[in-house]
Amino acid sequence: MRGRIDEARALREELEAERNARREAERIAEENARALYDRQDELELLEMVAASSNEATAIEPALGAAIVYVCAHMRWPVGHAYLADPGSGALMPTGVWYLEDEPRFAAFLDATEQRVVPGLPTRVVEAGQPAWVADVATEPDFGRADVATAAGLRSGFAFPVLMGTQTVGALEFFSDRITEPDPVLLALMAQIGVQLGRVVERERARAELERSNADLEAFAYLASHDLAEPLRAVAGFVSLLGRRYTDQLDEEGREIIGYAVDGVQRMQAMIDDLLLYSRSGTVDLRPVPVATGDVVAAALRDLAPRLAETGAQVEVGELPAVQADPPQLQRVFQNLLSNAIKYTAPDVEPRVLVSGRRADGGCELAVADNGIGIDPRNAERVFEMFARVHGGAEYRGTGLGLAICRRIVERHGGRVWVEPNPGGGSVFRLTLPR
Repeated sequence: MRGRIDEARALREELEAERNARREAERIAEENARALYDRQDELELLEMVAASSNEATAIEPALGAAIVYVCAHMRWPVGHAYLADPGSGALMPTGVWYLEDEPRFAAFLDATEQRVVPGLPTRVVEAGQPAWVADVATEPDFGRADVATAAGLRSGFAFPVLMGTQTVGALEFFSDRITEPDPVLLALMAQIGVQLGRVVERERARAELERSNADLEAFAYLASHDLAEPLRAVAGFVSLLGRRYTDQLDEEGREIIGYAVDGVQRMQAMIDDLLLYSRSGTVDLRPVPVATGDVVAAALRDLAPRLAETGAQVEVGELPAVQADPPQLQRVFQNLLSNAIKYTAPDVEPRVLVSGRRADGGCELAVADNGIGIDPRNAERVFEMFARVHGGAEYRGTGLGLAICRRIVERHGGRVWVEPNPGGGSVFRLTLPR
């Protein structure tokens, strides 16, 4: 009897040990699943911030997206961004906020934007490290404690936006409950700060490039403008010299004067095209609905002497209306038509076809010729400044006409390219909005 009791007790103990072991295994599995879920959630947060940062075309939209994602991840009701001034480095509040309940947190927003930058983001910028405030009511350096606690905010934390080792901003967030520092969360936010810093770096580089380009364009305009007047004077004096003393000069002397006049004229053409190129990038565009056929007709009127001289035949098909700046679009067609007439073999009568069609929400226009064509290897190079893929005295030019065309078309939101004409020659195609 005693033996059976002992046996039953041992069995119960064994079953209890198995139950405890199973409960412990379930607990560990649950913790692992929770940790895996949390890790998955963190990775998704990083992926969303990275995607929005890569797609952002300005700094503040990237900050705004990051704040929304972080607040959703943490379930905290308030988020705000600061940026450092590029010149002085001073931290400034931005208009980028997430407020779960705007009326409730309006006073806190006003206090943040009207005061000197508060202590929490300042501490982050000075240290270059995230900072956490477990209870804003008891934090001695938290200057907005009165309005924060009145709005029901209790905990806060901030992390830096880093461009390399330089702190260029800070993001701060607030909870409506007391929350102790979370090292894992702070490490995650540090990675987000690096992602946002790349946006700041990219946008500052773009702004600097635009400023540099604007300076170069202004320099090109002023230099070309200042060169034009003395060049005209040189051309005038050389021509006058030739007219007055032609009878006193021998053949070599007259030839030298001819070379001088020709050189001055080519320099004048280059300066004129440089001015056009500079203006094509700086003039204010005024896109309006344009009857493309009227623009082509105006360009052909300007080219009438050249058409008569070469016997060129230009056929203009039915062209769709587009949204464009009329004088700028006329400049494009004038350059394309002039090239189509110029780059033709000496014994070939130029024939040009201008056509158009609606395509992909816009319009595609084309100028096809029967000229000498362009090697496909030079299809991109012909649009570069000063690029001249056809040499020789019979094909003189400044190498700026197609660069001007591309600049104008791209400023309109379109593109321009060249391809071989199946019948011989080239087809220049461009797209524009309609």
